[in-house]
Amino acid sequence: MCASLAIRYTPRQFAYGTHKELITDAAELARCQRTVEEIFLARCPRHHVVSWMDGQDHYLTAEQALKAGLIDEIIEAPAPPDYRATLLPAAAANDPDKAAEDITIELLLRLRGQLKNASAFQAVLKAFCSSGQAASAGG
Repeated sequence: MCASLAIRYTPRQFAYGTHKELITDAAELARCQRTVEEIFLARCPRHHVVSWMDGQDHYLTAEQALKAGLIDEIIEAPAPPDYRATLLPAAAANDPDKAAEDITIELLLRLRGQLKNASAFQAVLKAFCSSGQAASAGG
């Protein structure tokens, strides 16, 4: 099942000003509406487009958007990686003590990769170890 939505928002505008300015703003809003209608008519049957131009927002599932002609195909997203198995091998083996150690090591390795120089990493590591978090993380 696809979890994507196609959303068709009705053009909106907030306006204030003189009578002439409001007429100009209304004309611009009508122009935007016509432009949206032309774009949809280039891809979709007229009966769909007419139903979408009713002044309301419309939400379509991926399947509805495909059937209406808004999209060419539905592409299924790949399954997300199982970070528990890759980042925390001990957690996957149900060893909480080893998992905590693996988490600490992995986070420190990733932090080291983010810092621009070794002295910055050493300062962060020293602060981490002196705070007592390393001892409690390991058991």
